[in-house]
Amino acid sequence: MSKENENKVNEKEPKFTIEEVRKLIAEAVDEAVSEAMASVKTDSPVGINENRSSRRMTKRRDADDLVTIEIMPTREAKDDVVLSINDETCIIKRGKRVKIKRKFARMYENSRMQEISALQYMEQKQAESLAKLESAKL
Repeated sequence: MSKENENKVNEKEPKFTIEEVRKLIAEAVDEAVSEAMASVKTDSPVGINENRSSRRMTKRRDADDLVTIEIMPTREAKDDVVLSINDETCIIKRGKRVKIKRKFARMYENSRMQEISALQYMEQKQAESLAKLESAKL
């Protein structure tokens, strides 16, 4: 690509501030989490008058129901995802739709939610640190 064409491409690209990029990323993460939770979330068909043991049995049956999941590869993560619950193990190939037990999908979603919470916490602490540094400079 010539310098002239490269300059034209760069002129067309929008300029964003760090705060705008962070906001866009946060919105994208929130949307992805909502979509993922909607695809995994289920309502238990347990009636109000049922006893405790039948509710427990229904939850176990729901946990063993199959759901379809697809985990896309990223720059950082290209390996298959291995999930284990007690003595059961599930391997999910990235980039392919697979059917797995609902309990594994819930476990994966919970781990993703924890990861997102940790990232948000780190961003918050980083922003607080930057604010302290900037106020100290004044």
